Amino acid sequence: MDAFAEACKYMNNLRLVLIGQGNIQELSLNNRPFNDKITFKGFLMPAEIKEFYQITDIGVIPSLYDHCPYTVLEMISYQIPLILSKINGLNEILEENQCVFVSYLNTEEGEVYLDIKELCNAILCLARDNEMAKNIASNAFKEKLFNFSAYNMVSKMNNVYSTFLQHT
Repeated sequence: MDAFAEACKYMNNLRLVLIGQGNIQELSLNNRPFNDKITFKGFLMPAEIKEFYQITDIGVIPSLYDHCPYTVLEMISYQIPLILSKINGLNEILEENQCVFVSYLNTEEGEVYLDIKELCNAILCLARDNEMAKNIASNAFKEKLFNFSAYNMVSKMNNVYSTFLQHT
């Protein structure tokens, strides 16, 4: 929310749509000057989510712990340029030319938090540079969608099971 608020200072035409359940429902929007730019949709059925994917300009996945979210794969299939947190799992799915990674920082107490300035800059970069946004989305689609096809996933799981059975 803070990164989006900061980005709104530089680009007035930004809009944020939050879909899903969990922590987003706990966010307080009291007295924030950009409330009219945010929509909370909550839980949606798959068909409704697909409608949003068709009009989405940028996908942001600021996860702390999410090794392979289906949301990322779905957004890749719709060729949505992605901003992802640079965590184990996500940084193994995509490479630098297939998304924009945002770092997490640690407090002295060991708490982990998103680099708000870096996320704001990533949002502004993709919002301002349509060519870059198209290129990273296309790169992710071309190079990664095949790796996560149903055929490939089943084949890889069969290999895991075969290896396991050979050693038991």
